[in-house]
Amino acid sequence: QDQREAMIRLLLCLLAAFAVATYAHDSDRLQVHLIPHTHDDVGWLKTVDQYYDGSFPEIQNACVKCILDSVIPELVKSPSRRFMYVEMAFFSKWWDEQTEDMKATVKKLVQNGQLEFVNGGWCMNDEATTHYSDIITQMTEGHQFLLKELGVKPRIGWHIDPFGHSSTQASFFAQMGFDAFIINRLDYEDKEKRLADKTMQFMWQGSNSRSSTDDIFSHALLEHYSAPHGFCFDVSCDDPVLTPANLAERARAFQLYALDHGSHYKTKHILVTMGDDFQYEKASKNFANMDILIDYFNEHPELGMDVFYSTPSLYIDQVHRDSANITWTTKTDDFFPYADGPHSYWTGYFTSRPALKKYVRDSSNLLMAVEQLAATSTQFYANMSHESLMAALSPAQQAISVLQHHDGVSGTEKQHVANDYAQRLANGNDKAEQVFHSSLAHLVTGDSHSQFNSCPLLNESRCEAVSILMEEKIVAVTVYNPSSQNRFGIARIPIPRKDVAVLNSKFEYIYSEVYSTHDADPTPLSASALAYTLVFEYDSIDSLGFDTFFIQPAPVDIKHQAVVLSVENADGSRDQTIKSAGTSLTFGAGNGLLTTVTTSAGGSVKLSHNLFVFQSNKGDNIDGQASGAYIFRPETNSTAVPASVIALKIIRGRIFSEAIQHFTFTSQVMHTVSWRVYNKSKMAESFEMEYTIRSPKIFDDQGAELISRFTSDLETRGEFFTDANGLEMQRRIRNQRPSWKTTVTEPVASNYYPVNSAIYIQDDQHRLSVLVDRAQGGSSMLDGSVEVMLHRRMVHDDGRGVGEPLNEPGEDGTGLIVRGTHVVVFADRQRSGDWQRQLEHAVHHAPIFSFAEASERWVTKALLNHSPVQAELPANVKLLTLKPMLDGSTLIRLQHIYGIDESSTYSKAVQVDLSSLFRDLSVQFIEEMNLSANQQINSMQKLHWNYHNGHATVAHHEEQGLIISLNPLEIRTFKVVLKRSAVHPHLRAGKQ
Repeated sequence: QDQREAMIRLLLCLLAAFAVATYAHDSDRLQVHLIPHTHDDVGWLKTVDQYYDGSFPEIQNACVKCILDSVIPELVKSPSRRFMYVEMAFFSKWWDEQTEDMKATVKKLVQNGQLEFVNGGWCMNDEATTHYSDIITQMTEGHQFLLKELGVKPRIGWHIDPFGHSSTQASFFAQMGFDAFIINRLDYEDKEKRLADKTMQFMWQGSNSRSSTDDIFSHALLEHYSAPHGFCFDVSCDDPVLTPANLAERARAFQLYALDHGSHYKTKHILVTMGDDFQYEKASKNFANMDILIDYFNEHPELGMDVFYSTPSLYIDQVHRDSANITWTTKTDDFFPYADGPHSYWTGYFTSRPALKKYVRDSSNLLMAVEQLAATSTQFYANMSHESLMAALSPAQQAISVLQHHDGVSGTEKQHVANDYAQRLANGNDKAEQVFHSSLAHLVTGDSHSQFNSCPLLNESRCEAVSILMEEKIVAVTVYNPSSQNRFGIARIPIPRKDVAVLNSKFEYIYSEVYSTHDADPTPLSASALAYTLVFEYDSIDSLGFDTFFIQPAPVDIKHQAVVLSVENADGSRDQTIKSAGTSLTFGAGNGLLTTVTTSAGGSVKLSHNLFVFQSNKGDNIDGQASGAYIFRPETNSTAVPASVIALKIIRGRIFSEAIQHFTFTSQVMHTVSWRVYNKSKMAESFEMEYTIRSPKIFDDQGAELISRFTSDLETRGEFFTDANGLEMQRRIRNQRPSWKTTVTEPVASNYYPVNSAIYIQDDQHRLSVLVDRAQGGSSMLDGSVEVMLHRRMVHDDGRGVGEPLNEPGEDGTGLIVRGTHVVVFADRQRSGDWQRQLEHAVHHAPIFSFAEASERWVTKALLNHSPVQAELPANVKLLTLKPMLDGSTLIRLQHIYGIDESSTYSKAVQVDLSSLFRDLSVQFIEEMNLSANQQINSMQKLHWNYHNGHATVAHHEEQGLIISLNPLEIRTFKVVLKRSAVHPHLRAGKQ
């Protein structure tokens, strides 16, 4: 043992001598930037509030309030100390509790660079399962807080824990004015190659459709974001503290680490993280030991390196200064899927907690609609002060922002935390709906006499608001269109009786249909499901506007009554076909499975579909890795088990036709898939697949992962496409990676990618697209096939920290039931390119239904349809944001929804005239901002880096007045002041 220790000391001495020789001149000395930080999950093992106040230490010893209370005094003690902080969900709560003296102290620390806010979002958002609009929401929420309270504009993106990294995130950070993006979780093979090639730093061209202004310098951490092994000085660690007796040896060990670290990067500056999850509760210990380490290196220049406190922006500035002669490599794809070992692909969380993922999506859509009404109606017409309005919107905005956390919408939190997340959304939605319904009431009736209600359980065929039909009362249904184009579609409303009629806003009877809910699905989601489902068409609801329909019980003239459709059991001995004006679906004799699709836009294709289930791996003799909340690992060498159709039912009507399949897996619980085609012309060339999955049954101590798979005769050569956070499409090649040669150890899991809006395959002539209504995992495991994972249920934990299986109990404890919808398009490539983006946004921004009892006042006094928008926006433009701001201004974001070369018709520059956009509002003042609206676009000063710019030339904006130009996939942000006309729209319509 003594001889071994002597050899180690000799080795350290030799390395020290090497360091002196290598870094003989000050200009060449290794510069070691110590970055004190804490990573504070906005929910994971504990809820947000439990993490903040430190309660339930038996779950995890973590207290964010304690961290901030401890760090600030330690920074005050020495001007050389520094600290960085990320999550505004926590910091804002702490800030609100502080005295004015403490706030002044913090501001001084910020001003002198000791306290730096990095990232600055409400949370550190997930990058796989987040929709781009929600990323913008949560980043804006945090950036507006920092600007208002501290005058801070963050410069650095810091995503050191999300499980893979998105090209959209990189592009967005550049558009927010960031100088760099610091990341961590790279595929283990990718990282090995980058370490060897010294390409841990690179220029990320996050968008192929945008210009170099959207590129960002990116830095991948050497290891995990914790302190170097042996140098964790936190009270949560067991590493030795520094003492006179061990200081020289520990310094030389640190020198060894730093030299190795520096060998993988191109400049003399290295970034060393000094922190971890919820560290610095007793910051005096952390800083005291770092002080000792820093002082020792200052006193021993022969060690060949300078060690000092730093922050991410200081580090990036120094790298930039010293890289004038470096040409950085570029990256144009993303970092999905992420694997930290040969059998550990983090692709399960793309689907984990599917109901929560849908709840986030629906809540986001509601918030968008409420903000639109608030901006165009509430702040001008309702009896609500601006302060009250902003306070009412805040719970929903903050709840949506919290849920973007990388252990939130990702589904990787404990069950009690998921419950808390859902409650936060519910509370925020309640407040938002109050604003929404108040705004509607003032628009419809001119006051608040009408009481509107929502039906949040429509997906369970439940709606309390229509119960008054049994009292012979008329129900008014208001359909609000949050999208930027005029809306057409089909309303499906559960009702308690079938003898009803539907009238439009002109009080004209319109054609409607009704069928038995229980005949269509004998095992409904809820025992409270209403007996019937009413179906009618709505047409051309103006963008950001509403139209009103009336459900009348027992109409006097029976000819106006909804046509009752029968639900027939299909004859299994022959093929069954359902048809619309543009699409027909054929189901095979004997097995009842889809066999053929014919569309007017694509012709006929042999297209089969089935549900399959993967048996989850619980760890085997190849590797102990189990499938869990994060990781998808199906049973080794097994294939997915197909389901069987035990019943096929058919509904044929004038508005729609439907085929309903009941599936089982080896006599297990029943799942339902409903196929719908519509006769309305603009919906006739796509079809819906609505699925109801009754939690996958466990296989003998193994979990289950249920998928939907289409198989066609398209010749796809291993190629498929998935979206990046609902924005730009990413090309995927089965069993390949663009940046390195991958080793295929998990042939299924390694080919799964995140899908937020669409996945498609194509050959030279045709495209098959599947559009989703929430974040899910998807792949193309065989040429001509597309599959999407719908549900997961585990009995084992995957060992990544959450500490419990992903086994959601559902309402009755037998397992979570999930219902969702896929829109499927089969067409020639050109027409698919023209339609797909518009359909994606239509799926994402579903209409919002509100219900009220219709009195006589509705006939004579009510304004039954209205839109603040003067004319429909161009088909390739989206009004992404329209919301009131704290300072009384209104935030407007306009987005071009098509990428370069996606559509020969729509992938072109387009203009919008804001002066004529609104009907009752005029733009009095306008200034263009960055993406998170915390600085004027012309004031952004970003670092410029040397690299080979591979972007195509983007047209320069030539604009006059309020005409706004948009290039493909461009998002432009404006703060405007709106002024309303003198006349309330209700009065202008003559409704007095």
